[in-house]
Amino acid sequence: MLTMAINSATCRVSKYIEDGIFQKIGISGSGGEEVASAVIDTPRVRAKCSVVVRVSVSRQHSIKEVRQNITEQILKLQQTDQKADDNFQVPLDQLLPYNFILLLDCVDGQIDLHDLKLPPHGYLVLTTQSQKVYEIMEVDLEVRMKDHLLPWELFCRNVGRSLVNSSPVLQKMAVQLVKECRSHLLAIILLARALKDATEIGVWELALSKLTSQSSRLVGPSEVMKHVLELIWEQKDFRTKHCIKCCTMIPVEGFGTDSLVSKWISNHSVETAAEGKAILEDLISSFLLENVGRDKLRMRRETKNVLQWYFTSSLPSPYLREGGSGLTETPKVERWNAKEIELENNKLSELPENPMCPALTKLWLQNNSDLMEIPQLFFEDMPLLQDLDLSHTSIKSLPSSISRLVSLRTLNLRGCELLRTLSPEIGALGKLEVLDLEGTEIVHLPKEIGELFSLRNLKVSLSGCRKPYGEIEQVGTTIPTEVLSKFSQLEELSIDVIPDGDWRDAEVNPDSEWWWDADVNAILKKLSCSKKLRILKLHLPSAELLQQLRWDGEKLMYHDLSRFRFTVGRHQQRIIYRLPHEVEERFNKWEEEFKKCLKYINGEGMPLGITEALKHASVFFLDRHWTAKALSEFGHENMVKLKCCLLVECNELKTIIDGDYEYPSGVKKSVFGLLWNLSIHYMKKLQSIWKGPIDKNFLSNLRSLALHTCPNLITIFTPDLLGNLRWLEELIVEDCPKIKSLVRQESSILISGNYVPSLKKISLLDLPELVSISGCLSIGSLVELIVYNCPKLESLYATERSPIYYKIKGEKEWWDSLKWHNPEWSRMTWPAYEEMDEDFMDQSATDIYLN
Repeated sequence: MLTMAINSATCRVSKYIEDGIFQKIGISGSGGEEVASAVIDTPRVRAKCSVVVRVSVSRQHSIKEVRQNITEQILKLQQTDQKADDNFQVPLDQLLPYNFILLLDCVDGQIDLHDLKLPPHGYLVLTTQSQKVYEIMEVDLEVRMKDHLLPWELFCRNVGRSLVNSSPVLQKMAVQLVKECRSHLLAIILLARALKDATEIGVWELALSKLTSQSSRLVGPSEVMKHVLELIWEQKDFRTKHCIKCCTMIPVEGFGTDSLVSKWISNHSVETAAEGKAILEDLISSFLLENVGRDKLRMRRETKNVLQWYFTSSLPSPYLREGGSGLTETPKVERWNAKEIELENNKLSELPENPMCPALTKLWLQNNSDLMEIPQLFFEDMPLLQDLDLSHTSIKSLPSSISRLVSLRTLNLRGCELLRTLSPEIGALGKLEVLDLEGTEIVHLPKEIGELFSLRNLKVSLSGCRKPYGEIEQVGTTIPTEVLSKFSQLEELSIDVIPDGDWRDAEVNPDSEWWWDADVNAILKKLSCSKKLRILKLHLPSAELLQQLRWDGEKLMYHDLSRFRFTVGRHQQRIIYRLPHEVEERFNKWEEEFKKCLKYINGEGMPLGITEALKHASVFFLDRHWTAKALSEFGHENMVKLKCCLLVECNELKTIIDGDYEYPSGVKKSVFGLLWNLSIHYMKKLQSIWKGPIDKNFLSNLRSLALHTCPNLITIFTPDLLGNLRWLEELIVEDCPKIKSLVRQESSILISGNYVPSLKKISLLDLPELVSISGCLSIGSLVELIVYNCPKLESLYATERSPIYYKIKGEKEWWDSLKWHNPEWSRMTWPAYEEMDEDFMDQSATDIYLN
């Protein structure tokens, strides 16, 4: 270490003499004499100086004796026979030649040489062990040897002295590293902080190789800082680099800690204050930031300038967002070094083989339907990826490199219809919290899924495995039930299955057990211990299975579930499924909004499991019930909480609600009092919505009523029922051939125009006998009227009144044949009329149900 200090001081003193900056230089501290000797051996110094005079002095010497010693040395050098006594009276300025160097070594540092007069045409280098040069002689510059040991002291103090002393190899490399820093104290501190706690020799070797890769020429301070900061820069992750960039762009010298973290959050460099504070501590520990006061920080100007010039200016954007841009090729691989990548809704068919994405946390590739394969090494270098969305792509499998995504929390494979298997490597994703496999062709889940101990949300669609010619290949349990008990954090479970025909060979044995029966029984037993479960969506082959939805086999789960969807019953293959897709979409929106849904399919009778579940449901879908003649048979008291009700192909149903229903003893609750939406489709025998006395709260909150293909329906509204429909906004009636009027006139005292005041949209389609719309209906708030194939509807108003301006869509022939109480009304209403085009029936369902 002393040798390093001597070399450093030698370079410094030599430079001063070469440049002629200082004439009297004092060197204090251990090693000063070696520095003086090394200086005069420097070729450039020796070339500049005419003569070198060496004199040692101590406190026993007087000024006169010192001069005499100097004179003797000069005479020796001149090789003259003169004695010092004869020439003593000759002044030193005459004895010492131009550009002389006088090396004056004060052995004990106790002498006073202030009265020693030296000529100005040479150089003095005074060396002493004392730390007080100015007490010996006035000099132009004092070079302290302890200052040249300061780089070493700083390095050891910041890297950890015990670490340096722990190994001779590390100690040797430490000396070399400090030397390569060329006395640049800030660079030395930064380098030491970067190596702190680095016990591996390879890390030190890397640092040394970076510094020694500098040119052999004399490197300037900025060049040293560049190499040191390059080492530090490469150690930082992507987020930290963007935080550093933010710091370099702050113009003021000092900034508050809280304001800095807030700034990082606002520009999306970090997501949380906790994350920002952790990065802040790291930057302070690295000496990139310094505390300069209470809650105040600064970045040194030199550090800031070098970072801006060499590093932060070329830092790529943390976001690659080109979703929905029509891309057919992925962006260049260099742009993948981002924090978030959004390439959804494009036409990508290929991905890069092995993109380097060390900072990537989010990757969205959904809705690229041409994407069929993911390269095997694609996920190899994405260690921080947390959110991966591959939904609605055409991939058939996941590559083995999926196991490298050790930080992944969300994996979305929804709608990947060609995906039939899930790789066992999925078990390596120990931090995975959300796994969405809905809409896939997965046959069964691998047992390795049981390693996903952090899983909170599991959604899966399961399919039978079909061989050629329609045969079914059994592959064992669809979901390894033993793993369900391992999901201690599970909050949401959704398991959907395809219809029966894909799960059993009905042609060979029509009475064979549906494979899902055994699986779902085992699943229900395991779920009884999932105490954190709050969302449950299952397909249950029979209503009896609903009774197994109990915690530990005792208390029913319904009260603790914030959301559920139970599809109960067996599907039967239909040649044509007549329910419009738009109606299903509307139903799905109801389910999403109202959260608790019960679907009962191909049922008979009123099983206890169904009526019990119905008590807690907000949405009820009854599809193809074979025996019910009225919905009331499910119990009025069980339908109190319903918000939406969809009834399809219940061919024995004659009325929806029977007013004469007898409640169980002590129970009297208003049925359909909370109902918002009632949609009825393909009811062969339906004659009325309500039969008998009408409850005052029945349908009192109804917003939408839809009636589709009910060939025997005669009555929609009765005068008594109209009084309850103050919130009805939408009415849809289609293909009900016996309907003559929307309101059945039963009383001559019924006052026109006082009912259904909130009605905004009416759609009337394929009603060949309809002759009257308004009658008692208040259509003052109407916004839109759609009429198609209602040939007997000749007037829009039942009484003489002024026209109401709302949008009317209908056939041109029908519009021209309308009869008006006042001929002017046709012309006045014309701006609101829109002719129905030829494609209307193709898009009518969308216009009616979704717009």
